[in-house]
Amino acid sequence: MRLSGFLAAGAAALGLATAAQATPPIEAYGALPAIQGMSISPGGKFVAVTLNKGDQTVVAVRKLDGDHAVVKSIQIHDRFGGVIWADDDHLFLSTHRTLDASTANIHEYGMLFILNTKTGVEKQVDVDDQYLSLRPPQLMQHKNGRAYGYFQANYYDGPNKGQGILFREDLDSEQLIQIAHSGAGEGEFLLSPDAEIKARVRRLDYDKKWVVLKGQHDDTVLAKGEGEVTAGSLLGFGRTSDTILVGEDENGTLANIHEISIDTGRIGPKLVEDGEDVSPIHDRRTSLLIGIAVQGYTEDVVFLDQDLDRKWQSVKAAFPGNKVNLASTTEDRNRWIVQVEGPHDSGHYFLVDLANRQAIPLGAQYPDIKNEDVGAFSWFDYKAQDGTPLKALVTLPPGFTMATAHNLPAVVLPHGGPQGRDYYGFDWWGQALASRGYVVIQPEFRGSGGFGQAFERAGWGQWGKLMQSDVSDAFKAVAAKGIVDRNRACIVGWSYGGYATMAGVTLEQGLYRCAAAGAGVYDVNAMMIWDRDRSMGGALSPTIRYWKASMGLNGENDPKGAAVSPARQADRITVPVMLIHGREDTTVPLEQSEIMRAAMQRAGKPYEYVILEKETHHIESASTRTKMLQAMTGFLARNNPTDRNAGEVNTKASGATNSSR
Repeated sequence: MRLSGFLAAGAAALGLATAAQATPPIEAYGALPAIQGMSISPGGKFVAVTLNKGDQTVVAVRKLDGDHAVVKSIQIHDRFGGVIWADDDHLFLSTHRTLDASTANIHEYGMLFILNTKTGVEKQVDVDDQYLSLRPPQLMQHKNGRAYGYFQANYYDGPNKGQGILFREDLDSEQLIQIAHSGAGEGEFLLSPDAEIKARVRRLDYDKKWVVLKGQHDDTVLAKGEGEVTAGSLLGFGRTSDTILVGEDENGTLANIHEISIDTGRIGPKLVEDGEDVSPIHDRRTSLLIGIAVQGYTEDVVFLDQDLDRKWQSVKAAFPGNKVNLASTTEDRNRWIVQVEGPHDSGHYFLVDLANRQAIPLGAQYPDIKNEDVGAFSWFDYKAQDGTPLKALVTLPPGFTMATAHNLPAVVLPHGGPQGRDYYGFDWWGQALASRGYVVIQPEFRGSGGFGQAFERAGWGQWGKLMQSDVSDAFKAVAAKGIVDRNRACIVGWSYGGYATMAGVTLEQGLYRCAAAGAGVYDVNAMMIWDRDRSMGGALSPTIRYWKASMGLNGENDPKGAAVSPARQADRITVPVMLIHGREDTTVPLEQSEIMRAAMQRAGKPYEYVILEKETHHIESASTRTKMLQAMTGFLARNNPTDRNAGEVNTKASGATNSSR
């Protein structure tokens, strides 16, 4: 089997570049990956390739063998969510858009489309209700020669707000029927492969408590619990069809995962030990648990079946020294699509054919960034000031090694969340800064996700305190090794990283020459009030419970919030500041940057201000990613220059709102 020219045809269809430039411009890093994803159909007949060119996203469905002909190309007009194969004849695509961006009811709305590969017809799955936001399909079923998709939808507003509905769609006739309906706080139906509802979830006290019930109408309790923020999750079936998998779920982080017998309620032993974030992997045909995806500092997949795990080990062995991420596989597990990246690789997709013992290249994610343009990255061990062992991801400017890097300028880049995290791999933002001559330091401070609930809880109540000193301790440790110049460092970040950036020049002082903060929380009390007013349950909602636990406050009016709010400490700023924010941010409102800007104006502090029009919290388009990088690298060049960015001193974010006092 040969796939020569497979990607070239797809790239040509979008005009994607195939030859790297000598020195990548900042646009090469701001660009969305040329290949955003690949998904092989269950029988291995097709592959769905998501391609980007600028802000244009196209999903191209191609034959995998033979002439590799394009079956269908679909241009995505909203923000792209992903694809899920139902079978070789049907492909689901999900998108989302921002609604009511000018009101307090701003939110994201999900849509679902289906492509019939036999006819080439693509249509929206339409439930004919303005308040229903659709999720991707939970189950695909083949029965009596027909193919069906089952998916859940939730009312995001209106008289049925909070309720869920389970739909079934005939994938060929497109007939859509409702098969189950839940009351407020109840739903999350678990379906067997024959579409029988085996369990359901009831949530109480605004998700603080939860109960897993048997079947659709039976009130037999299989599991229950209570959390500080959220209580638990029904994770699917266990290793057998008569068990379910449940776990504590504290704001998205799982712990205490157990199998429970549906018939007897017997609770099995803990499936995995705590200390790393994990998520279950289920077989698409049987719906049974077949593996665990493990995060942590080393991410991997562990399959429970020894033969299947040996296959996965064989796949990884084809790429020694690199990180191998599983993208998709056929049902027989003989063909795997993987994404491979490493300290000198910006990311490539491969088809691994185990039967023919081939690893076939399918294309590059960033074709304009050559291997030699990738800055080497590695985990750096350090200790916080209280002795806690921590790690930071350190990326060097291209051409440097840890042995040759000495007294270089630095950028500290704390991640968002704070339950976010950094991954060992190619980071477009970190690599963009490294390409401009900076050592980029990304600390995994207490409160970060990926390393278990205990590590996250260690950050609760530590905004502006231990979480902040963990960030600065990482910089000090790298500087102590002589890798960076202690006097030539700036701090930049997005979301919680934006908070940590401004806290780094208000609550802390004397470490950084400048600060560029994006979409950050700068007044914690105002943030809680905004979320209270838009959340179902108000002050009792999971969102407010999370903010209270994470920030260590008693409520939205707790006066202790002033001590950890950068906007309340604006008079302490002594360095240049840039604020950046997306106009359509539904996670942290633009109001937060306006509050910070007003505080700096009152304190007589100079600043630069950039608004990214038509952008959300997640910097999802190539144009706004590039605008953000242009503004930020220009700001850094003016205030912390290197020998590689002299030409970017006057760079501005073209098309963005930019004002300075």
